[in-house]
Amino acid sequence: MKTYTLLIFIFILATGCSDNSSKDTAFAIKQCENFIKENMKVKDYISLETKTIDTWGKNGNIVIDMGYRNEGSDGPFTMRLCVIDLAKGLIEVPGVFGEAQWKK
Repeated sequence: MKTYTLLIFIFILATGCSDNSSKDTAFAIKQCENFIKENMKVKDYISLETKTIDTWGKNGNIVIDMGYRNEGSDGPFTMRLCVIDLAKGLIEVPGVFGEAQWKK
């Protein structure tokens, strides 16, 4: 978790961006993919495949609707939201009860 926070913070310092540009969104998507691949897998030896469904801005954050499943599986994607706060350098994957505030 600290690695992702540090990477986001370095990105902010390097770019000086405060709006949700396409560069910010691409960076946020990559961070979300990395976070999900590392934290949502059930077993260490099973890799996850991710798929970005949609992105939008809300309350100054970038919200990403991300799907994930076991790599090589043809089953359905499990959906999660990632909320990236570039200003604070934070990434959040809200639980079921916290997702409502970030929906479109």
